[in-house]
Amino acid sequence: MSSSPPEELPIDRPPAINYVLSFILVGLAWGLTTPFIRRAARTHKPAPHPLLDSPAVKQSWLRSRLYAAFFSVLDLLRNPRYAVPLVLNLTGSVWFFLLIGKAGESLQKTHAPCMSHLEPPKKASGLSQISLWASPPLIPIPFHA
Repeated sequence: MSSSPPEELPIDRPPAINYVLSFILVGLAWGLTTPFIRRAARTHKPAPHPLLDSPAVKQSWLRSRLYAAFFSVLDLLRNPRYAVPLVLNLTGSVWFFLLIGKAGESLQKTHAPCMSHLEPPKKASGLSQISLWASPPLIPIPFHA
């Protein structure tokens, strides 16, 4: 048995430009699809549904609202002018959360050993604090209660 410390494996991290470009692409996915989603929803002309005209549905306010909302959502999702930009927009959202997780892991691997000696701040007298966890470091935001 040797008393030498174990070798640390090199950390594989993509360059920061990859994260920057990925966040720009997510912003483009959100920003470029939103006008198309709005336009498709505004100009949407749903087909009539005979079920909405039945006496059982017309007698109940709640049932008529629920059925109308259900058919509205169904009609919008069947419309490709609405559905395609929506799928791209939601894909951008999923990609964003995956990127945030990867960026957080990268920060934890590089900055957590440096910050292991830090403790959360004590509560100041007369001030309340809100703590935001962006990554490992605790960011206190004082405000008067």
